[in-house]
Amino acid sequence: MDVQVLLVDDEPHILASLKRLMRQARISVATTSSGQEALDWLGNNHAEIILSDYRMPGLSGTELLTKIEAKWPETKRIILSGNADFDTVLQAVHSGVVHKFLAKPWSNQELIEHIQSSLSQIETEADVTAHTEQVASPTIDLSPQATATQLQVILDTVIDGIVTIDEKGKVVSANTSIERIFGYSKTDLIGQNVSLLMPEPYRSQHDHYLAQYKGVGLKEVVGNQRRLVGLRKNGEVFPIELSVSEINIEGQSKFLGMIRDISRRVSAESENELLIGALEMAQDGFALFGAGDKLLRFNRQFSDLYSDYGVDLSGSITYESFFRSCVEKGLFCEAQDNPEQWIAQQLALHASLPVVEQYELVPNVWIEIHETQADNGAIIVSHLNISELKQTQFSLEQAVAEANLANSARGRFLAMMSHEIRTPLNGVLGLLQLLQDTQLDPSQTKFVESALASGQGLLTIISDILDFSKIEADKLEIIPAPCNLRLLLSQLEQLLMPRVEEKSIAVDFKIDPSVPDWIEIDEQRLRQILLNLLSNAIKFTDYGEVSLTVNLQADNHLDFKVIDTGIGIPWDEQGQIFSEFTTISNTQNRPYEGTGLGLSISQKLVSLLGGELKFSSEPSKGSTFGFSLTVVASVAPANGSAITGDVRFNASVLVVDDSATNRIVVEHMLVALGLKTVCVASGAEAIAAYQPGRFQLILMDISMPDMDGYETTERLRLRDDWDCTPIIAFTAYVMPEDREKINRYDMSGYLEKPLDKKVLVQVISPLLATYKVDLDKLSIDSVVADDGTELLEPDYVNQLARDTSEKVLPQLVNVFKEDVDKRLEELSNPDIDDALLERNLHTIGSSSALYGLMTLSKKARSLEKVCREGGCVRASLLDFLTLAQQSLECLDQFMLERKA
Repeated sequence: MDVQVLLVDDEPHILASLKRLMRQARISVATTSSGQEALDWLGNNHAEIILSDYRMPGLSGTELLTKIEAKWPETKRIILSGNADFDTVLQAVHSGVVHKFLAKPWSNQELIEHIQSSLSQIETEADVTAHTEQVASPTIDLSPQATATQLQVILDTVIDGIVTIDEKGKVVSANTSIERIFGYSKTDLIGQNVSLLMPEPYRSQHDHYLAQYKGVGLKEVVGNQRRLVGLRKNGEVFPIELSVSEINIEGQSKFLGMIRDISRRVSAESENELLIGALEMAQDGFALFGAGDKLLRFNRQFSDLYSDYGVDLSGSITYESFFRSCVEKGLFCEAQDNPEQWIAQQLALHASLPVVEQYELVPNVWIEIHETQADNGAIIVSHLNISELKQTQFSLEQAVAEANLANSARGRFLAMMSHEIRTPLNGVLGLLQLLQDTQLDPSQTKFVESALASGQGLLTIISDILDFSKIEADKLEIIPAPCNLRLLLSQLEQLLMPRVEEKSIAVDFKIDPSVPDWIEIDEQRLRQILLNLLSNAIKFTDYGEVSLTVNLQADNHLDFKVIDTGIGIPWDEQGQIFSEFTTISNTQNRPYEGTGLGLSISQKLVSLLGGELKFSSEPSKGSTFGFSLTVVASVAPANGSAITGDVRFNASVLVVDDSATNRIVVEHMLVALGLKTVCVASGAEAIAAYQPGRFQLILMDISMPDMDGYETTERLRLRDDWDCTPIIAFTAYVMPEDREKINRYDMSGYLEKPLDKKVLVQVISPLLATYKVDLDKLSIDSVVADDGTELLEPDYVNQLARDTSEKVLPQLVNVFKEDVDKRLEELSNPDIDDALLERNLHTIGSSSALYGLMTLSKKARSLEKVCREGGCVRASLLDFLTLAQQSLECLDQFMLERKA
């Protein structure tokens, strides 16, 4: 294999860069990565030029070229390095082992020119050898003309222009390169004054200079290399490098000029000067390290950055000595504890370029160091002063830390306020629930119901504020679980019915039949969103209709829309509708009652569920609020979603709470479930009351003075006689971190205040042995009419019992039946007016669903809709009255079987 250049370098990226450069210049090339590999390659191949790095493992560059010179003396040998013992290299050059030495960093153009010059020299030497062999032949012409011809052939191979002139300045001879450089042919030039190749004013002055040289001798003209400008035949002026020698041929004085076109070199130098000038003006410090890590150049900013601290950048500075000097001057704070280890780490980073690292140079002064390697092996380094950026970063980090601290403080404040507000409210609502289970006359029942409604309203306001704070602090959790969507909507409708009946409006819930009964979603949050939207719609609608539609779209998207025909939202207030504490003004320019948090919370809850709450509204015409959620169809839980019916427990419970009111409420609720209770007011009393086997469950208040619930739990568990009694946390407000803490203390669950009986039963049931009569498992699953129509769905009645109580349920059913009987009597009157007809159908349709009479409810709503649209339903009333009577009889039958 014959190539023009063999590259030898132990750095793969430099080999790859040089190889690419040679191929672009159409120079054939081979590569080896060590001296021995190069010798092995040359044993079977040939290269005209050997281009070798100086410092390599094993054989150095000069050692390699010495061996090559001894075995292959015809090769041209070039050392390419900046990390060299220059005395050794110089000696190798003088001895002929090395022909050229190029120091890194080099310009690509300069390197190619050297290679091409060497290749031309090799070709010239080959031609000379051929001519020498011809001279040795007895048949060769040795005349002066033949010798001149041979000399011209040799001169024509030189890449520089060569021109010979006589004492008068006339061109005697020129080589081919002169034609290439200036554009004139030899015929054009020979006999012409050489000033033809010069622009003014040099052309006019040339003969004068020549005369001066002959008269007194101008040393600066002959024997020195100078930079001038030349003039091409096309009129282009360009930079040249000229060296003139005086020669004597057959007694006549002549001048030999060697001319090199340095246009590209001057252009590169100009670009370099511009680049260096730009770097000097840059705000950051820049430095250039050559091969061997020697500092070659740096700008003023780099110098100012380090000279201010006493670092000397003069003399021979290497990368390592620079950092050592910095560390000795006390720079680089992290290096001061172990300088040698830090410098070793820096050198390791330097060996794996590129590098981007940040350092504290001195206290409060930070720099960022960038290092990268150019194709020619040079290391480009920038040291950026980032002190202001770091101060901003530290300020932001401090601000984040303070914000986190504030959030944490807010969380603690919420927990405290929740406890302080909810604890007495728990007592009020709990006692009212207990009072509701006693024998009350109708007037007393109404008072208790009003008090409960007011308490629940207060609880709603408190919950809104705390929920909003939870969301703002990113503490609210979404907990998906199976949800019976149709049951949820029915409960919402019944919950809102008292408000609806106060107004002359209709409420219509429409759910697409394709919507699955059970979906996987956070039921509490969905209920909260819909309740907020529906409550607002009812509040702002005095006439017309409020409707809720639920439709199933593609990709399991459920679309919820709440539409009303109310007052709408003023144009100028629509931009703030989701803002906190914002309420809509009425016609008297007074805000409606409310905290102004409902829509803001709903918007954020919809977002947490994966949707977006949108609205459209036109003043005086109504509003539409809607959102879409991606849902997954689910099934009813295998063990039921709640403990149902009349449940009794045979166990003892220790109640620990510092609030006397709370202890009364909890005790009565537990006793109503058949449980024996012992109530204490502190952690210390709980520890004293505890005995192994005495209690099957402990309800532990978390927020107590002196010793809180967590510490009490820990002390109980440390007792030698502890028998692992389940402990349920009892607290006013559970945030995510509280839930984590409850789990960390290995508590069995938690109950939130105000206490709900249904939730209480659900939480304690898995932990206690029970004797229960579960009314959900009665033999009657549904009651069916003679024509096969299902008249009663017992689940609704059982749910109502759970939401109220078993004692209250019969009273509620009686009130419902009395109300329906009255309305049926009015409907049977043929003279009933249309408004009363529609009103009675509306009320029966709403209330009958609460008691599971779904067929009656649907029929009533269907007739109500016809009335609302202006149609006549009187012909259908007889069938409706019959259906209503059958439905009431089914409800009576079911209540009797429940009681049995």
